[in-house]
Amino acid sequence: MHDLFISYAREDADWIERFSEMLKSEGLVAWKDSSIPTGKSYGRVIEDAIANSRAVVVVWSHYSVESDWVRAEATEGLARGILMPVRKDKTAPPLRFRTVQTIDLASWQFESEYPAFRGLVSELRNLVQSPPGNPKSETGKQTMAVSYSGTAARRKLMVIAGVLLAAAVAGAVWFWQGAENRSRLSLELTAAARAALDEVEAGYKASRRYWRFYLTDAGGEALVEKSVLLALEAVKADATAEAIEVLRQSLVLLQRPLQEFGYVNTTGSVEIAPGGARLAWSDGKGIKFLDTEDAAKSRDLAFDGRVAGLAFLADGEYLLAIGGGGALKVWNLATGNQLSAVEGSGGNLIGFAVASGGSRVAVRQAGLVTVFELPGGRRIAEIETDRFVNLSAYQSLDLSPDGTLLAIAPKDEVVIWDLEQREERFRIAVGRRMSSLSFDPAGKHLLAFATDGNARIINPTYGDAIDFSLQRGADLIRFSATAGRVAFASGGQVQVALLAAPDKPIVRYGHADNVKDIRFSEDGRLVASAGQDGMVRVWDIEADREVSRFAYKDQVLALRFSRDGNRLTAVARSGEAGIWPIAYDDPATEACRGLKRNLTPEEWHRHLGPQPYRKTCTN
Repeated sequence: MHDLFISYAREDADWIERFSEMLKSEGLVAWKDSSIPTGKSYGRVIEDAIANSRAVVVVWSHYSVESDWVRAEATEGLARGILMPVRKDKTAPPLRFRTVQTIDLASWQFESEYPAFRGLVSELRNLVQSPPGNPKSETGKQTMAVSYSGTAARRKLMVIAGVLLAAAVAGAVWFWQGAENRSRLSLELTAAARAALDEVEAGYKASRRYWRFYLTDAGGEALVEKSVLLALEAVKADATAEAIEVLRQSLVLLQRPLQEFGYVNTTGSVEIAPGGARLAWSDGKGIKFLDTEDAAKSRDLAFDGRVAGLAFLADGEYLLAIGGGGALKVWNLATGNQLSAVEGSGGNLIGFAVASGGSRVAVRQAGLVTVFELPGGRRIAEIETDRFVNLSAYQSLDLSPDGTLLAIAPKDEVVIWDLEQREERFRIAVGRRMSSLSFDPAGKHLLAFATDGNARIINPTYGDAIDFSLQRGADLIRFSATAGRVAFASGGQVQVALLAAPDKPIVRYGHADNVKDIRFSEDGRLVASAGQDGMVRVWDIEADREVSRFAYKDQVLALRFSRDGNRLTAVARSGEAGIWPIAYDDPATEACRGLKRNLTPEEWHRHLGPQPYRKTCTN
């Protein structure tokens, strides 16, 4: 058994030679791969060398972090509990090894008394002086008295029994060696799959392209598929928890829609009904309604002029459309009949808000907010405001869930109207230009943000408020129906927090451009966001990890989870739309459903060596 096995990249050979000599002067002898006999399998000899070493020293450097072999060797050392990592330069170790204490030799000039080197020597001596394990005890030889007075048949039976016993022992040894080899292969393939994942993320950042174009034009899709395929082979070799986890992480990035549908014309306004099965969008020629579960219910709806906004009412039974000049129409989607039509005042639409119960809609134009009863369209209030227009404030007004209160952000204050009493209830100064406001699902709180990040949680009954602040104002606010969670979008950043502690985010992640929509699953467990970069990201809040990522070639305008949270519907401005899986029973089956290729012979030879080539997925 050797003292040490040193894992390194060939480019660092000169440094490693001096490093090995320094260790040797301390009485620590390292195995060298230069002594591999001619004709022997490089991989097999390396495996034996690691198995016969008491410590594995991995030297992380700019070169070695890119080496699949170094990662695999380090993984084996970690699995055996004998890994001793050191850093030759300031390069960070691969992600899975960053939780392992690493000795920093980046500034070391081969001084024998250098503190970090002395610490390394001390740690290595502790490792190599530890017992290598309890050696298997030899079974003492047993003598057996054989009676030669028996019959020839008995002697023959004894011979057969001995042969069978020997065969059983040989079979057990073969099985054990095969299992060990499969385990090592799984470790190597898992490390290679993780390295491919790291390469995907690094390439995406370096490309400075949107996700969709990085996948299609910069080789990202092939790298993602390579990671999935290697992880699948790792699971086939030995379905360890680590291999399955890397396969799951690879699946996050694999494009695999359940259902796709798209239209030639560019989409203007988009809305998706709760449950994600019904969609409506305008295309410049009218409004299209699509029922993905019953195509016979889909229909075209006539609307003159530009559609500025769409909203589903009564859990998707009715559709509201608002024109650029303030005109509105409501249809019964079961029959296609128009229930109401209200002419607009002609002023440009700034924003609108629908009570979550669907009873009322508030339409904001310069200097005026008009409130209509739904679905009939009766006008119940006209409220004059200043003519200030903040076109970037998407949520510049909101209605309470029951439609009795209206909140408006005229400029640097919040105004709350009581629509039942037809009077202003409160006017609360914020001090900065408003960026967004929204009632919570119970209507007990109003959350209001200024552009500088200062915010208030306002009690709409009494007018008192709790102040807090973020780094910048939220452009978009969404509440979960349950779990008391709220999500904020600021530019391309998404934060999720508890409404009880909005200044303490529990999840943070980003997009390459502004966020266009955010949605929670009905149980509040998942949050999904759509960006102007065309990317959709889905996050598991409790686990704080991404569970799905996909993209379109244009900005995504709307999202909705299915009722069970297992699917997500998305619509892009390009007219592309689709339903995407969020949950699945078996990652291997899901991977083969989404893959478009298998490993190439070259990839197979590099990572699986002499094993006969075969397809990973046969479908």
